[in-house]
Amino acid sequence: MSNKKVRALVFDLDDTLYVEYEYFRSGYTFVAAELAKVTGHNAADLLEIFESIHLEDGRDYVFDKALARLELPDSMVPHLVSTYRSHTPSLSLPNGSGEVLNRLRKRFKLGCVTDGWAAVQRGKVAALELEPFLDAIVIADDAGRAFWKPHPISLRHCCEKLGVSTHEAIFVGDNPARDMEAARAAEMRFILMRTPLGHKWTYPKNEPMIFAIVASLSELEELLDNMVREGHFS
Repeated sequence: MSNKKVRALVFDLDDTLYVEYEYFRSGYTFVAAELAKVTGHNAADLLEIFESIHLEDGRDYVFDKALARLELPDSMVPHLVSTYRSHTPSLSLPNGSGEVLNRLRKRFKLGCVTDGWAAVQRGKVAALELEPFLDAIVIADDAGRAFWKPHPISLRHCCEKLGVSTHEAIFVGDNPARDMEAARAAEMRFILMRTPLGHKWTYPKNEPMIFAIVASLSELEELLDNMVREGHFS
């Protein structure tokens, strides 16, 4: 890892600054309540079906599979997806994260780059009340889906907004395929975030791009403290 001075930290959003499953559960809860109104099914039972499919089969086609299990018409899927994406999420930062971000912001510029549908990601940012903790937020979808990570343009744009070069920033993210490769393309340093409740992506062992692996913002703060103490980033 370069010893060039670190002036900024850029974070991914989902499963980096908060546990993304909170968003899924928030959406499933809202959709279950709406579906219960029109089908007569119990909302709690519907939520259990959505969550079990998600946990057993993954996040793709949850509503398609749920409707098939319930013997409901698949023509309802587009409305359920729209309801899910447009709901106002109930989310929170992990305990202590706000305090850590405030301390880090006294030493570094802080930014966030996130993929996903723009309206959805803005809803997450608002629900988490992230803006007071960050100096720049870039929604990759504003430039179009072709520019989602691993395309590096959103990382470069964030660094521009922070007033730093990409060589002066560290990107912290959870997804090696998207986040790490975006950092590589943008010529940024990369720290992998693997929270206990986050998605367990696979990643290559002994990957030189991964400077460190942390499980929380507190661990990240401790790591940076140690690196500064040892004379790195100067």
